[in-house]
Amino acid sequence: MLKSEVGTRPFMSFYTSEISIKAVFGNYFALKYPKAWIISLEPEKTNFNILIKSSKKYKNICCLNKALGYTKKSLYKKSRSK
Repeated sequence: MLKSEVGTRPFMSFYTSEISIKAVFGNYFALKYPKAWIISLEPEKTNFNILIKSSKKYKNICCLNKALGYTKKSLYKKSRSK
């Protein structure tokens, strides 16, 4: 989990591959820290839709259909010129 200060409003982000954990902890943190921004990333579309439904009543949860990662290699296959 990353916890930081953005301007005058704290924010939290947490990363897990388990959608149920994201939903439960996102909602928990939204209630525990109502003034904080909570950012949740979910790359898979079906799980993202579940995340949106489970957190829609909390105005301080921001759900993004994105992934987080790092690599030194290209993620895209280069096409061969003919």
